[in-house]
Amino acid sequence: MVVLVSIGAAGFSGSAAAQESTLDEMEGSGTAQDPYVITTVDELQAMNQDRDAHYVLGNDIDAGETENWNTGAGFRPIGNNPNSDEAEGGRFSGTFDGQNHTISGLTVDRPTRNDVGLFGDSTGTVKHVRITDASMAGKQSVGVAVGGNSGTVTDVTVTGTVSGTVSVGGLAGANTGQIAASGANVDVTATKRSAGGLAGSFGGDSGEIRRSYATGDVDGVDYVGGVVGTTNGGVVASVFATGAVNGTENVGGLVGEHNEARLVRGYFTGTATGTNQVGGAVGDIRQDGSIARAYTTGDVRGDDDAGAVAGYISQREAQLSEVYWNSQVSASKAFGVDDTESVTGPITGLTTDEMTGQAARENMNGLNFGPAWAATDEYPVHRWAVETVSFSIEVTRIARGDTTDATVTLELVDGRTVTASETASYGTNSSVASVDAGTVSTSETGTAEVTATIAGQTKTETLTVLEPPNITATAVSIDEDLVAQNAPVDIVTTVVNTGDIAGEDTVSLRIDGETVSEVTVSGEPDVEQNVTVDWQPESLGTYDVAVDDASAGTVEVVEPPELTTESAVANVSVVSAGASVPVSVTIANDDRLRGARNATLSVDGENVTSELVSVEPDTETTTALSWTPEEPGTYDLAVDGVSAGTVEVVPADSITVENVSTPANATGGESFDVDVTVNNTADVTVSERLRLTANGQTVGTTWAELPANDTTTVAVSGVVNNSGTTTLSAESTSSSVSADLSVLEPASFALTALDAPSSVTAGESATVSATIENQGGVAGSQSVRLSLGGTQVTSESVELAAGASTTVSGDISPSSAGETRVTAQTDDDNRTATVTVDAASTPTTPGAAGTDTSSGSGPGFGVAAAVVALLAGAALWRRR
Repeated sequence: MVVLVSIGAAGFSGSAAAQESTLDEMEGSGTAQDPYVITTVDELQAMNQDRDAHYVLGNDIDAGETENWNTGAGFRPIGNNPNSDEAEGGRFSGTFDGQNHTISGLTVDRPTRNDVGLFGDSTGTVKHVRITDASMAGKQSVGVAVGGNSGTVTDVTVTGTVSGTVSVGGLAGANTGQIAASGANVDVTATKRSAGGLAGSFGGDSGEIRRSYATGDVDGVDYVGGVVGTTNGGVVASVFATGAVNGTENVGGLVGEHNEARLVRGYFTGTATGTNQVGGAVGDIRQDGSIARAYTTGDVRGDDDAGAVAGYISQREAQLSEVYWNSQVSASKAFGVDDTESVTGPITGLTTDEMTGQAARENMNGLNFGPAWAATDEYPVHRWAVETVSFSIEVTRIARGDTTDATVTLELVDGRTVTASETASYGTNSSVASVDAGTVSTSETGTAEVTATIAGQTKTETLTVLEPPNITATAVSIDEDLVAQNAPVDIVTTVVNTGDIAGEDTVSLRIDGETVSEVTVSGEPDVEQNVTVDWQPESLGTYDVAVDDASAGTVEVVEPPELTTESAVANVSVVSAGASVPVSVTIANDDRLRGARNATLSVDGENVTSELVSVEPDTETTTALSWTPEEPGTYDLAVDGVSAGTVEVVPADSITVENVSTPANATGGESFDVDVTVNNTADVTVSERLRLTANGQTVGTTWAELPANDTTTVAVSGVVNNSGTTTLSAESTSSSVSADLSVLEPASFALTALDAPSSVTAGESATVSATIENQGGVAGSQSVRLSLGGTQVTSESVELAAGASTTVSGDISPSSAGETRVTAQTDDDNRTATVTVDAASTPTTPGAAGTDTSSGSGPGFGVAAAVVALLAGAALWRRR
């Protein structure tokens, strides 16, 4: 048994220290086959008792209390460099498997100590752990996971803050071992040199960083990099950084100073800021440093030696090839200073459009898309960094011939999401649809399984293609077969959508077989509605009138009748300037035909307005014209030469609205009254048109007789359709007063469910249920209607309080085999279900042995009964 006995700075001391857990209190024996199982932060600390053992995390650990351990020094890192001044037992050489658990809130605050992290110095294995909200402060070799790593770190992600002087990194401080499939979102600060988002310093013949990333901000002085501060040998491959990198000299988006090491397949999208030798990929390249198959879109800012790719290339042996940079964002040139002849190229500056979407494949083909990179709708990403792929089609039930959008979304290891809708590869198992660059096109009806593939992952969506809306006229009627030339004719047509999907379609008015106009109609499948189509015949003759293929018969167009103006009268005698003056005009038609003519209003002999008036045969029609006077005075009015009287106009400011009183609330779409107080300072009684407006729209008007030199209260009615609190204004010609009005949502009967059997046998009954909910703010009643195959068969009136719901049910009995639709409708909503009607079994020959031929229950009765039931009303709603 190993027991922790040391006291003081090296042990658990202070007013808030860890409990002295011992390894023999933990589950397991520490072997590879039977590792110690860590379940508490105290047991995590106990790893210092045996640095060669094997450990696993048994659960998530909240290490927040370590902030107060050891008089504020916090957690004591596991293992240390035996050659350091703080040697306390040697490096960690065992294995630690986090089993994808999380250690949160770990604190180490030892600014004078080297080798600071969860593990101070490690030659062992650390894997499969998440360390979040960590706070690490040390001197040299400081990182959240490992201060100094010469072992392996795999599948480790960290968040938090790290600070030190030299070799300070988000994941590892100094690394000569292997880091793979790991990431850091850590704010890193180094007061001297070698600061990196992932590792502060990196090197050695066997040193590797692969498939890893850093997204935190890095602040340092010299050798500052988004991934690594300093490299001295080894390989950095398939990495990326997205944070802000700030320093003085040798500042790079990926690597600060790059010595005798290979940088392959990296990218940087953050900001690199410094004074000297600042680059989007590398600050300074020295001694056989190489960069290949990489790109940078980072914003590079430096006083001297600033380059979009590298700030300074100081050795002839440096090798760069297939590197791309955004010429619209980065520095104006690839290299700040280039003292080498070994740049093999291409080193290519591109625009944003050239580096994103499909264009990236062509313009950045040196990256080797497919095995290593995936093109997205934005910049390329590493295939390894794509954690999950999601795929959706905007409209999965679509009309034949229509298009819809396909969306492919990639979730990356660092938490970002990016779309690849235009760059994914698509396929279908059916000819009903095809996909190109994220647009789904349909050509025939049916069902298709649509697949999207990117970064080695394939996702599938099901697409159903239906017959498009087909709104067709089934019946047409015209009230008259003899009409006057140029007189408007109303043609009423009944239309139904015979398609499989709701939507818009056009119906065509056809005169003598030629289409003269089209009307756009919206409709649900199998729902009938009446639509009025207007026609104004211009020429005399006899015409065949039809809407689509439904005929209205023959219409004869003849000379228009003579219409006469019988009388005209101004409906007010005194108004204020700016108020509209209504003038009533009566026009007579003594002919046998309906006719139309323009009625023209004149003021003081000058025509001011005219309006087309239609008059039925042998009748007279009274209509209203209007004129708005702008100046005070007295005016003579006439219509078609017939005097309408004299109107006196007083100044506009004679009429003033002083107050408006609104009700406690109103219902949307229903009338309400308000009291408007108006003052008339004129010496005559004035007729004034008072107007109610809500959000600038007129919602009610009335004419009021306002006595001379008096204040009058007038009731004005209005209707507001939109619910909520609205500002209601009462207005005269020259003034207004406003008040708030609360408008409740009117009763709205939504069909929230329609339950119908998927199949039924012809001649047999089946029950259909519909659930109705009043989603408005007030009580109301509506009829609920049931249709079978487009024909209404029953209805029931339903009354519901606001927010209440009910279910009604009825029996259907279709008479013939095939596919039919059952539709439930309210005034506000409808739902449709498709029912397959199976053929009835062939009845046994009457009179055969064992056959009951009595009426009412024998074979064959069901079909006859179904026909009768359908004709008499094939369904009967029942309330539940």
